[in-house]
Amino acid sequence: MADGSTAAVQWRRRPKRLVWMLETIRQTLHDLIEFNTPSLIPAEQRPLFTQNWPEVETAFKDAIATITKNHAGLVFNLKQAGMAGPMLEMKSKSLQRCVDGLYREVQTSSPIFSLKWLKPTSKCMNTIIGSLLRTVPGLEVAKEYKDHFEVAVDVMEAAKSE
Repeated sequence: MADGSTAAVQWRRRPKRLVWMLETIRQTLHDLIEFNTPSLIPAEQRPLFTQNWPEVETAFKDAIATITKNHAGLVFNLKQAGMAGPMLEMKSKSLQRCVDGLYREVQTSSPIFSLKWLKPTSKCMNTIIGSLLRTVPGLEVAKEYKDHFEVAVDVMEAAKSE
């Protein structure tokens, strides 16, 4: 009986970790789009990202609602996608480390800087969203938005070196 209770408590905690991960990705992506000292993306693209943000935010919120309401029914698929147990913990800790490094870098860097933490943070976000795509419907638009943000950052970097 105790093992069943322990397992039930652990699975109730899991949605909290998944929710935290999605909320962290959502907030970090939003902050990166809004960051403008200096801007990480070309000025002509900022309105397009801003215009599309509500759809992306809705995708994150819908995914969070799906995980929260249907977690028990998603457990098998979450395990298969590496979003349970030790894999979930590893991904969660990686995200925390990357996001902490990125925010620390943004807060302490000069106006002209290269974000060393941006690429690992983006890769970490990719693995998490990619894993959840197989299990939680609706995250495709969030992944595409994040991917195009990375392209816009790369375009900005390429323009600096011309």
